[in-house]
Parts: sequence; structure tokens; C-alpha cells
Amino acid sequence: MYCIRTIGSGYGLSCLFVPGDRHVIVGTKQGSIQIFDLDKAEMTEEIHDAHTKEIWSMCLYADKKGFVTASADQTVKFWSFEALKAEGWSVVHTRTLQLQEDALAVKLSPD
Repeated sequence: MYCIRTIGSGYGLSCLFVPGDRHVIVGTKQGSIQIFDLDKAEMTEEIHDAHTKEIWSMCLYADKKGFVTASADQTVKFWSFEALKAEGWSVVHTRTLQLQEDALAVKLSPD
């Protein structure tokens, strides 16, 4: 095995490949979500206020239309992929689950 590409990012704690395997989403220690285009080896978007603390875990929806993040800010947030005309796509925050303790991991079942 060998490294084929390196892309600079923030302090990444969690990540997932977007369906199609051309993009990756990284959850950072600062609570932002960074979206990277793997072909261009560049960050295409950063959502600075995704969470106020570390994003410890991410999980893709079973239908692959979005994902969920778990954070030390005591929230689990749900995100949907949104198509944009010229720029490609982005993510939209759809809802928040408030917890009484830090969320360290998240997984979704198909049902």
C-alpha cells in the first residue's frame, strides 16, 4: 500500500465517503464539517458552525441521501445532501437531537 494523495484539512476526528466515492466529509475537532473533492484534491466547502465542539462520529443514512453527526456539544445532528445547479452539491442541516451528555458515537439501522 502507498499514499496516492494528501489533502490538507483541519484536525479531523471522523470522516465518511459520500456515495459515488468522489467526495469525503470530515468532522473536525473545532466542530466544523469539511467537504473535499478527491479528484481535485481540494476542500470545496466548510461549514464552520456545524457543531460548537468536536465531531466524534458520522454515519451515512441507509438511503444514502444524508448523514448524521455526533458531537461533544451534546447534540446529534441530521444532514441531507442538496444538489446545487452550478457548484455540484452541499449539505443542509435538517434537525437536531439534544442530549444530556456528549455524543461519542452514532450508527443508524436501515429500518
